[in-house]
Amino acid sequence: MDDEYRRSAENLIALCYRHHREIDLNPSISVEEVANVKRIHEANFTEAPFRVAQVALDRIQQEQAEFWAAALRVNEEARQEFDLVIPMSDGANFDVLANELEDAINRLVESGRCLSEYIEELDACIAPFLRENRYSNPEDNWWKDFFDRGYGLDTRVFETTALALPNWASHAHSNLAQMRLKFAELEQSLGDQSPELAQKIQTLRERVTLIAKTYANHD
Repeated sequence: MDDEYRRSAENLIALCYRHHREIDLNPSISVEEVANVKRIHEANFTEAPFRVAQVALDRIQQEQAEFWAAALRVNEEARQEFDLVIPMSDGANFDVLANELEDAINRLVESGRCLSEYIEELDACIAPFLRENRYSNPEDNWWKDFFDRGYGLDTRVFETTALALPNWASHAHSNLAQMRLKFAELEQSLGDQSPELAQKIQTLRERVTLIAKTYANHD
């Protein structure tokens, strides 16, 4: 037996004082017997899956249920006070939240497209107007004349910039925050008891609670 093997983990066995003395004082116990005891003992742990105590899992699930119930109460109270508060889905799972997020993103894209089309139309009106009225100095107050002559902002501009874009962005933010929290809670339920995850969940819960009281932009 060389020194490298002698100090390796394979050759190590940790014993309490009583069993340490029992083996040292009993020459009839062979090295193979001790090694076999070590193998049996280690197999009890290497073959068994890691499990979180059921009482800990129950506590985590109870905390999660209490938080979501409280968040939904806050949302419902806020909606009763002001009907434009963004609703939260009771019992929403990942699929529901993902579908709502996808819908919000699609509506954001559509709102951006409508706004882009209007800007193109407005630009087509501005160039002839500037030529006809001989505005050449960028500092001229031509916007006032432009709108006074009937080139008013289309209602689509207000609806898109003041309502649609910020509201669907809020919906997307709400769904994303809820999904992130549910993923973090799932990690915790699967056994991650790290302080970092606990802090992340606390921060996300504060954010979701704030979102539950957020109301949409309105006219």
